[in-house]
Amino acid sequence: MSDASTIFDDLVGNERAKNILERAFLHCTLSHAYLFAGPKSIGKFTVASKLAQALLGVSNLTLHPDFRFVHREHDEKTGKMQRDISVEQIRELISWASGSAQAATNIKIAIIDEAERLNVAAANAILKTLEEPSGNAHFFLIAADEEILPTTIRSRCQLVRFTNARDAEMEALAETLGLAKDDAAKLLPLSAQSPGRLVRLATDAEYQARQIREAQRFMELKTLPLHARFQAVSDFWDADGDHMESRDRLGEVLGLWMLMTRKSLAMGEAKSTFLIGEHVDFVSPIAKQDGHLLPFLKLLTESRLDLRHNVHPKFIINQLLIAMSYEN
Repeated sequence: MSDASTIFDDLVGNERAKNILERAFLHCTLSHAYLFAGPKSIGKFTVASKLAQALLGVSNLTLHPDFRFVHREHDEKTGKMQRDISVEQIRELISWASGSAQAATNIKIAIIDEAERLNVAAANAILKTLEEPSGNAHFFLIAADEEILPTTIRSRCQLVRFTNARDAEMEALAETLGLAKDDAAKLLPLSAQSPGRLVRLATDAEYQARQIREAQRFMELKTLPLHARFQAVSDFWDADGDHMESRDRLGEVLGLWMLMTRKSLAMGEAKSTFLIGEHVDFVSPIAKQDGHLLPFLKLLTESRLDLRHNVHPKFIINQLLIAMSYEN
């Protein structure tokens, strides 16, 4: 095993979560099942991976026989991402976990990413393993929307909540990434206090451009009449009628809308601006009517849950467009 003091040294934010896990590591009191819950791209998966590396005494988990990574897979026929984590994947995981560890550490580690994507059969299948694991196995479940996970799953895991990084931590990360002052001013508001998101914004030009376009679209939508709003989001839908990719894309878009709505609420109407694009200040239109901020944020939260519960994406976006107050 690695020295705990070096496990999380290079990770930004979530000091409380890291301290909890570091103490458990040092005192050999790690739970057999954890639920790492919190927004996307704030370090949940990275912390789980770093801890798995320390427990197994390796720097590369990819080919280690005592490590498993479970996630949504691509459909072999269509090539598209599957909607759920299947019961077949979980049954294979349970069979693997019940066997003996192959390495000298005598530990098995499994990370289940997007655990809220476990379908009903898969969730039911893993219950007994989470409650009474065979051998010395540890399970790390990663979830951005923990409310969707069945209570039976949550009750069998020790919850470690992850939160957004602080302003100072994000600014320090921007410096570490070598972002110029103007670039940092443009990207930090779009990062949602998420280290992983900021890294991607800084290193993936296509992703950065897409996020800026979506931020601009959101701020422009409320200036349009209702029929024009519907037309402005027509590119959300797959022409072939397959809505899986629409769901994934809409999930990302709704996350950005929530970010900007929260920012407007926190900053207030007088200061609700976002530096988007080439040094252009856009005033967030939703901030013009404070009375609509909290109800709209609540509807956004419900809409993200509806999306995970298989409500049709078009219905979700249409009710949000209707909820936007008229500005003209």
